[in-house]
Amino acid sequence: ILMVILANAKGLDMRQVVQVFVLFVMLVTSVWSMDVASYISKAQKAQENKRYDTAIKWFRKALSIIKDQHTKTKILFQMGDCYYLLHNCLAAFALYQEALKDPRAKDYLISHPKTYLNLANIYFDRGNYKRAAEIYLQVAQRYKNKSFASFALVKGADSFLNMKNYKRALEIY
Repeated sequence: ILMVILANAKGLDMRQVVQVFVLFVMLVTSVWSMDVASYISKAQKAQENKRYDTAIKWFRKALSIIKDQHTKTKILFQMGDCYYLLHNCLAAFALYQEALKDPRAKDYLISHPKTYLNLANIYFDRGNYKRAAEIYLQVAQRYKNKSFASFALVKGADSFLNMKNYKRALEIY
């Protein structure tokens, strides 16, 4: 529509119309990018300030316009963390499950062990001790020198205990 209007304008040839159209598309794209970056920035700042409801609101706005799957996955995990910290594990789990559909989701989890532990805790609380144990032991192995590694080991052992695999639980304890 814009090209037709510009083409009918006096004094513009088709080359100029195309240039104006390209500039228009670039302007719209840059405004869209600023919105996404702004939403994510506001969400992360709210999350840092422990205003999780506000962070969720901004993450949701960003999700509504993002097309890149990898970025969506990161935001889904971050939103899930906010819900987890608000003790809404059902919403957190739903978002984590949505994020896990991305084949690169595990890369995110490995580099964000607190999110990975949140997921393991939810699996544990839901009675999926096998999956919880896998995650707890992966986190404990990968982050041996971190303060949360011992927590992950104990929870991994607890998972085996709940599966009545006493020998494996005792080995881990």
